[in-house]
Amino acid sequence: MSLTLSIDNISILKTWVDAAYTLRSDMTSHTGGITMMGKGALYAKPSKQKLNTKSSTEAKLVGATNFALQTLWMVHFIDAQRYIIKESYFAQDNKSAMSME
Repeated sequence: MSLTLSIDNISILKTWVDAAYTLRSDMTSHTGGITMMGKGALYAKPSKQKLNTKSSTEAKLVGATNFALQTLWMVHFIDAQRYIIKESYFAQDNKSAMSME
């Protein structure tokens, strides 16, 4: 079975991000995210958060903030290549964090 990556719609950029609260022994949280255009992943990164947070909502906010900067850079980079991004989605699974954003 072979892995085939493809992009079926280059005008829509989708980003998903999630964070796990105090996952590590030093009480820091962990963030992971992926950015896709259609079926192909452009960017995926798991990372340790660099600060301690007081709640899962705060951990999700820190993760979303860190990943939003990369997504914004991608939009500008793709625009500089003369492709047009018509829609950009940024998703996460915490309603409290979404309300604060």
